[in-house]
Amino acid sequence: MATSNVINGTLAVVKTGTDHASATTIALSTSASLSLSMDTRDISNKSSAGWRELLEAGMSWSVSCEGLYAMLDSSGAAIKNYDDLWALLVARAPFYIEISTGISGDKYYSGECYLTSLEQTAPLEDNMTYSASFEGTGVLSETVEP
Repeated sequence: MATSNVINGTLAVVKTGTDHASATTIALSTSASLSLSMDTRDISNKSSAGWRELLEAGMSWSVSCEGLYAMLDSSGAAIKNYDDLWALLVARAPFYIEISTGISGDKYYSGECYLTSLEQTAPLEDNMTYSASFEGTGVLSETVEP
């Protein structure tokens, strides 16, 4: 059943894979963001009375996430984390990404993207973290979780 009322942001995670069925969560995430934008084209002319006039142009989307850096979970099992993101970056190839709650009836957003930025931070006496930015290529789909 779809989430009612305001969605708890803790539920929204970034997943990668080859499609929705194979996508797995990027582990130990602390934030996830989806951004959409539309470019405009200027059609201002002498009849615009000094006002700028616009029409629509290309659309784009991006996803970003941050998380705790780890290679294994607390039980010692391997997790999808910084090293997996590193492999996606150096592969220089598009891959499937989605941002979803995983709850039946909720919407999720997915498409093909490139990993365009990957950073790790290691502060003194604090948790090591990572951040990643993904740029969409092509359509971003909005689908209802089965």
